[in-house]
Amino acid sequence: EALQNADDAGAGCFKVLLDLRNHGTTNLCFPGTASFQGPALVTYNDAEFTERDFESIQHVGGSLKRDAQAETGKFGLGFNAAYHVTDMPSVLSRHLLAFLDPSTKLLDNTSNSGVMVEWAEHSHTDQLAPYRIFGNDFAGPFGGTIFRLPLRSAEHASASRISQRAFSAADAEKLLENFVGCLSELALFLQCVHTLEVAEWRDGEAAPTVRWQLRVRDEAR
Repeated sequence: EALQNADDAGAGCFKVLLDLRNHGTTNLCFPGTASFQGPALVTYNDAEFTERDFESIQHVGGSLKRDAQAETGKFGLGFNAAYHVTDMPSVLSRHLLAFLDPSTKLLDNTSNSGVMVEWAEHSHTDQLAPYRIFGNDFAGPFGGTIFRLPLRSAEHASASRISQRAFSAADAEKLLENFVGCLSELALFLQCVHTLEVAEWRDGEAAPTVRWQLRVRDEAR
């Protein structure tokens, strides 16, 4: 689903990262996100998220109510697959960072299904640390899109209104194995994405390790 959305957006590059690092929890603009600073599945593509994209994705993943699916844009119901992995996906693009909270309890937002901020207005280094990846240094608007899916821990699962099934690092590794296994076939149907990469970043390591790469070549050129 993430790959298809990137292709629909006209992205040329798509990357998946299993980020096993644990980030700080002291300096957060949203204290309710502290337990989501651990391991996560993260995707990147080099297309920017538009204002309409941000609005659309909040309709798709933003509420447990049935009428929340009124207008989804290119983010169809398939985006809800993210909730097999996490209770709180987030997306960063350009100058914006959004956290989706369909349970309306993780961010103490009793009426809203998430929050969106201009990250330049916040100096909360721990909050922004998980997004210092894929060349993003917060020196200016980010010319791509990062989706971060913090893995659902046993603690999250026990209190979740979305799923009582935890999603471990081992589950994430298995998911990536399956993803890599079918990518050669998936690549045949891509219109725009020509570069794919899967990497892993273990806690304590200075940089991620690339596990798999594919560059699609158009033989007609």
